[in-house]
Amino acid sequence: MVGFVSAALAAGQPVVENQAWCFGSGLRVIFEEDHARPEIRITTVIEGGSAGETGADRGVAHLAEHLWFRSTPEGAGGDVWSAVGNQGGRLNGATTRDRTEFTTVVPRKALETALLLEAARL
Repeated sequence: MVGFVSAALAAGQPVVENQAWCFGSGLRVIFEEDHARPEIRITTVIEGGSAGETGADRGVAHLAEHLWFRSTPEGAGGDVWSAVGNQGGRLNGATTRDRTEFTTVVPRKALETALLLEAARL
C-alpha cells in the first residue's frame, strides 16, 4: 500500500478518486476510491433527524437508527452487528437534529455483505 501511495504522489496522481451520481428519487451516491486503505467504508446519510419531532414522535429518528442494527435481510445471517463483525468490520450510527447517519467499514472481501445490508436499509 505504501508503495502505491508513494508512486501515485510522485507521479502527481490523486490517491483518492471521487465520482458522484444523483438519482431521480433524491438518492445521492458518492464513490470515493482510496487505494491507500485496505477497507471499504459505506456511509449513508438520511436528510432527517430529530428537528421535526414533537410530542409522541419525539425520539423516532433515534429509535429507527437503533432498530437498524437489530436484524438483517434473509440470508445475511442474524443481526447486523454479527453480520458485519463476522467479516472483520465495524458499524456506527448517529442521529442529530438534521440527519441520521450510518457507517459500515469492512475489509474489501466483505463488499457484497456490506452492500446487501445497505440495500436492505434503503
